[in-house]
Amino acid sequence: MKDIKFIAPKIYIDNFEERPELSLNHLPDWYKKLKHHPNKETIKGCRPVMDSMTAGYVLTLPQEYYIEITTLEKDKYKIHVRSSYIGFAGNSRYKDINLNLDMAASSHQPFQIEGSPQLKKNFNFPVMKFLNPWKIETPSGYSCLFTPPLNQVDDRFEIISAVVDTDSYGPYINFPFFLKKDFLFKNMKDGKYFSILKKGTPYCQIIPFKREGWKMKIEEGDESVPGSMLTEKFNWYKNKIWHRKTYK
Repeated sequence: MKDIKFIAPKIYIDNFEERPELSLNHLPDWYKKLKHHPNKETIKGCRPVMDSMTAGYVLTLPQEYYIEITTLEKDKYKIHVRSSYIGFAGNSRYKDINLNLDMAASSHQPFQIEGSPQLKKNFNFPVMKFLNPWKIETPSGYSCLFTPPLNQVDDRFEIISAVVDTDSYGPYINFPFFLKKDFLFKNMKDGKYFSILKKGTPYCQIIPFKREGWKMKIEEGDESVPGSMLTEKFNWYKNKIWHRKTYK
């Protein structure tokens, strides 16, 4: 079994609660409540979906973020995202921790993603970043996919997916994120919107993988199906095909 290392300064580990966790520990309530039965087959019995949701590890927000939107006039808005950690700005004790103080200081200007449909959803506003207090290290030859938690939607925001060669990249990996205009608009009252992204909110799923070369081939296949698929339909994939994936 390979090791993935999450590394943070001692001052963070001693004083802050949030840790990387198994994706398995962050299955949503709606999924956990589903029942799967021969008379009522549900997505709960679909191992490929389960594998996607339990793959790898999850980062949760280590601090609160406050989203505030105010309508100024037609198609013009004031958007402010503030970090709860800003209160530590003058405390030199915490200077080595990679957390958001001033959101504007860690953002990408709109021209950097000009033409992206996501930019419009983000009110054509600069793309802000969640600063991540953990450096991430994998063995030689292994990279990580960083993506919003699979099959788990937060209607307010989502990070930009990326692949990082974590076996050789040493600095902190931070996560640009988009706001979701359509949902935020629907929930505005009297031209205003306010929401708290709570500490502990899952925002990034990390899936390590081995880098390998691939070559695409297109072939004509056999249309037949295994007989067992016809006679053992319930949980056939789980019983005949599926291999357990292990993360610790």
